[in-house]
Amino acid sequence: MPQITAEPGERATLRHDAQQRLNAGNAPSTRGWGVSVEALTLLHRLASTPASAADALQLLHELQVHQVELDLQQAQLEASENELTEGLAHYRMLYELAPIAYFVLNPSGEIEECNRAGAALLEAPGEEVSGRHFGAFLSAEGRLRLAQLLDTLPRGGATSPPCSVQPANTVDDSHRWKITVSTVPASEALLLVATQGSVSPVS
Repeated sequence: MPQITAEPGERATLRHDAQQRLNAGNAPSTRGWGVSVEALTLLHRLASTPASAADALQLLHELQVHQVELDLQQAQLEASENELTEGLAHYRMLYELAPIAYFVLNPSGEIEECNRAGAALLEAPGEEVSGRHFGAFLSAEGRLRLAQLLDTLPRGGATSPPCSVQPANTVDDSHRWKITVSTVPASEALLLVATQGSVSPVS
């Protein structure tokens, strides 16, 4: 039989809720938790003897409460999982449909994924962008700036100052992208944000 893994306080609340539902006759339908043959044999033996019949009833009650506890806990886990799935889908949609170009890079600067705005900025489908170094889309000067930025960026949730880089195959020096890179806590991934334009000079 599966084990309850709730904390002591949660376990007490879970048990109280299970007992209340049993007493009220509205316990949830069983999720398939089975009672072993050994437990059933013990119940039958205890119930067959008048002196231990009360023990059999108590044991049966404990098994019923434990089963309801498991059913309630399973329902809580499923609700939490559904909530997390919905939350992930929500933030995934915000990332994908954001009007700003987002790129997830590995520590070497290779693109692992990008959103639609990122693919549009690079003028390439997302599946063709994945695996390529972000510097491949920059001029020689831009690649140098990106390399310096990645080399000096500390880990642990830091964000770089914005810098201007020139896209590859551009003649006009006024055509630039403004990029910032952030490290992700407890991860090797980097988040690069790019927008059209240059960094405003400090007055």
